[in-house]
Amino acid sequence: MLNEDYKDMLQALSDEKVKFHIPSIDDLIHNKRASGRTKDLADAEALEILKTSECGDS
Repeated sequence: MLNEDYKDMLQALSDEKVKFHIPSIDDLIHNKRASGRTKDLADAEALEILKTSECGDS
């Protein structure tokens, strides 16, 4: 079962039989930075670049 605070950050998607919980890109970036691990910090940077480039394409 998910913690109630964490549930608020998730976007629920579902198909006919399975429900998916996916964090927003901002929450994912925040969590990656909070971990402090080198790989996660690199992932956060890559996600920021992706987010910026997708916002510019609109």
